[in-house]
Amino acid sequence: MSSTKHVGDSQDAFTAVEPAARTSIRPVIEKAILTYYTASVAKESSFNIICQTHFVAIEEAFRANDVETRGFYSHYWNVLLRFSIGSYKQLTPMVLGDRFDNPFYTQTKLSPLFHF
Repeated sequence: MSSTKHVGDSQDAFTAVEPAARTSIRPVIEKAILTYYTASVAKESSFNIICQTHFVAIEEAFRANDVETRGFYSHYWNVLLRFSIGSYKQLTPMVLGDRFDNPFYTQTKLSPLFHF
């Protein structure tokens, strides 16, 4: 009888593979010429620190409000080209607070990409 463990059968497999995956993916990210992010990942500064890309594409750009959009661009201030990709038919930016307390509520629901 063999006492071989199957890779998909336990948490041990994940624990064994995770450090190797993290070690191998970091050099790839550091040297990537083009990176493609969703809006939620693009604003993570800890991820942006290791990434020295030349071109960046941010998906779900219509989900971001003005402040988040400026944040994306400030994270990638030294790239050659920035793409903002998204559809105006996707969900609108999330606005917190009561719409009756904010006279500019309808404007805040528009993505900054509508301004261009």
